Amino acid sequence: MKKRYGFTLIELLVVISIIALLIGLLLPALGAAKEASQKTACLSNTSQLMKAWFSYAIDNNDTMVGPEKSTDYDWIRGPSTVPGLQSDDFVGGMEAGALYEGGYMSDTTAYRCPSDVMILTEIPSYSINYSLGSRGRKWDSLVSGHGRRLKLGSVEKPSETAVFFEEDDPRPNLEWGMGAFLMDKTSITPHITADWVAGWHKTGTIQSFADGHAAEYAFIDTASALARDYWKEGESYTRSNNADFVNIWNSYHPWDKIVVKEGGSR
Repeated sequence: MKKRYGFTLIELLVVISIIALLIGLLLPALGAAKEASQKTACLSNTSQLMKAWFSYAIDNNDTMVGPEKSTDYDWIRGPSTVPGLQSDDFVGGMEAGALYEGGYMSDTTAYRCPSDVMILTEIPSYSINYSLGSRGRKWDSLVSGHGRRLKLGSVEKPSETAVFFEEDDPRPNLEWGMGAFLMDKTSITPHITADWVAGWHKTGTIQSFADGHAAEYAFIDTASALARDYWKEGESYTRSNNADFVNIWNSYHPWDKIVVKEGGSR
């Protein structure tokens, strides 16, 4: 009798089934490990940005860098004030900003979260709290800092005041949407917001605070990770029962809290 070499069809199917099962078990673990690594990198980015934010203030009589892009003391710049800068030159806008141009940041890759899934991969992933030095929105007139530059000492609750937010703005140009994170107090009820935190981490979002620490805010409502900024196609995001809108406001403007609900930085 001749010896039989190789596998039978049934044996091959069993082996393939086992391999498929192992892949199914491993993929979620690999995905979770990748996301954990990206969150760590994101926390490192915001920590670098915070060091630059503090260093700028120390070198400028404790005055904070501007949160927008229209003056030479803003952290990034736009084409309206930088001759020759195009509205889609995001790297140029970062390099022309006060933090990079002043030598406080040496690498623009730290301006982007590795989990940021925007197609245009040069758009900054982070924005600065607009209330920390805003200069001119009538509808934001109740926010401390409107119309003037602020000093570090004016931040009443630094451990609760977020400086850098992750933001996924659907308007991909330097004229709009980049640089500042804006929430409108008058619209908190029923929770309509102009800007909203990015949801690319799915379970939460990274924030850095005026005392220097960075942390992940864990979403309470799963819808929070899906919402984008108010500006998307002129729509507003309304979540009348979403505690995350209240809690993000409380980190945006903690000296005028709404109602603290469960959840928060972890």
